[in-house]
Amino acid sequence: MRRSSSVISPVLSVMVFGTEYCPPCKIVKSLLNNLSESRSDFELSFIDTEDNPKFTVANSVQSAPTVLFFVNGSEVDRLIGLQGLEVFQDRISKWAS
Repeated sequence: MRRSSSVISPVLSVMVFGTEYCPPCKIVKSLLNNLSESRSDFELSFIDTEDNPKFTVANSVQSAPTVLFFVNGSEVDRLIGLQGLEVFQDRISKWAS
């Protein structure tokens, strides 16, 4: 899994906000990990909301899981709650091109 070193990147950056004990967060993390292993058009980061409360609030994240999509440092999309694989594939394809 590639981890994003910065949100400001010409490559699509996908950030997953959640916790280790949240069952939907674990599913989202697994789905996106699998996608990152088969695709090279996005960078993936996981943010534990309990370990990073200031960063979580700064990104207006109020629910877990929340997935943010960044292009060139700007948030372009957000998904809240458990989503299916097809939703993630569509959003990544939309913003990575």
